Amino acid sequence: VYGLEGNIPHTGDAVAWMADSTGLSELPEEQLLHELNTLPATVDSTLGVYFVPALTGLGAPWWDESARGLIHGLSRGVKRAHLVRAALESITYQIADVVQAMHQHSGFSLSALMVDGGPTKNDWLMQYQSDLLGCPVMRSDVAELSATGAALLARKALHKLTVAELQPFLPEHITYAPDLIRHHRLVQRWQSWQHAVTLARR
Repeated sequence: VYGLEGNIPHTGDAVAWMADSTGLSELPEEQLLHELNTLPATVDSTLGVYFVPALTGLGAPWWDESARGLIHGLSRGVKRAHLVRAALESITYQIADVVQAMHQHSGFSLSALMVDGGPTKNDWLMQYQSDLLGCPVMRSDVAELSATGAALLARKALHKLTVAELQPFLPEHITYAPDLIRHHRLVQRWQSWQHAVTLARR
């Protein structure tokens, strides 16, 4: 069994950088998380702003260490909410870039995206990711799925279990179902994001 991996160096870090840059990081942690969850929904879009967080270059699928981060499309009407939304959207676009690259491998399909880690606590982000990819996004109630997976593989080997026999040990998931009408609109935004990536690589 082989796995495909696409390493993205700046996802949660992109949001942390934007929180620092917009003064949000000065808030108490609980209030900061609340703002990150609610601010993006207070605006209908980013007003054409795209944030490419190539803070130390770009990872998969670009692998370009010389790329530099940029905020593209600034206008007078752009406020903090638009910038925070752009940072969160950048996570979803980077994941979509990796998924697109994986689709080039024969036999690859994506029926659902299972997620874990800090940014996945953001409900707005999870729904946006689902709508962009056009497939369900499943968030575990366990913070670190990788550790859980390693433990289950060890249990499988130790007790000579089948994958089906491991089912009772799998954590529960919250599922975000895609809005397929919105999906087509977000794919167009993703294409504009790819133009911004091209600018970051010059």
